[in-house]
Amino acid sequence: MNYQLLNQAFPKLHDRAGMILCTKGELVLTFDTTYLIKEGDLFCFNTILNPLVLSQKDFEFITIDANANFYYNQVLRYFDVSIVSKDLPAFFSTSISQKEKEMFILRKKKIDKCIEEAQKEKNIYKKKTIENLANLYSVEYILEILINHMDFSQSDKNNYNLLSGQHHIPIHFIHNINTHYTERNVEFYANCANLSISQFTRIIKEYFGKSPTDIISDVIINIAETFLTKNNMTIKEISSELNFPDQYAFQKYFKRHTGLTPTEFKKGI
Repeated sequence: MNYQLLNQAFPKLHDRAGMILCTKGELVLTFDTTYLIKEGDLFCFNTILNPLVLSQKDFEFITIDANANFYYNQVLRYFDVSIVSKDLPAFFSTSISQKEKEMFILRKKKIDKCIEEAQKEKNIYKKKTIENLANLYSVEYILEILINHMDFSQSDKNNYNLLSGQHHIPIHFIHNINTHYTERNVEFYANCANLSISQFTRIIKEYFGKSPTDIISDVIINIAETFLTKNNMTIKEISSELNFPDQYAFQKYFKRHTGLTPTEFKKGI
């Protein structure tokens, strides 16, 4: 099983923030708890609230989103939706009506038209202005959705604080592997969680049903496969990027976990 964060499973979400509307299929996510996203469901995403994808089946979606920095500067003036928020849910999802779905699609078309105009514009200053206008349209609608659908009566409940309990540890573990993928030592990740190796291993095994070592290997192999598939990197460069002592050590590690050498994997793409 590949453990991927949302913006890795769907690269076009990288450095973006906004709302996703499921138009077909299902998606299972986990963050503070497990969420089943199905057709007609809407959920937020950004570079902070970046849940783990557990599974997907024929999942298709459209987004209304903005540049992540622009989003934070605008939306967070009104809502604290960071993972340490005590005021609002750590992860927001809701079902919307058919009329709201149609409105979402109409707004999406308006924003896409604005983006197309920006792409065609040759004057750099006008181009930037149109891009900001598209971001503003997106943020305006995102705020409208949050205001209409969030349950503010629940704002004082502690169960919305992600820092309570241990459920954040496995998710942060996956985040940390993807951020510090040159580290393959369980002790490093246990230290990140301020836990002993035995405590950390127990929590991870209970959550995923696999050892931290196995999960580290799964994520590292997934990253390696991404480099081999999407980047014009040599095997030597990939082995260096992933902090292997040499390309032969990387090739041995890759074959042990996949049954193929990196070269064989690349030829089979």
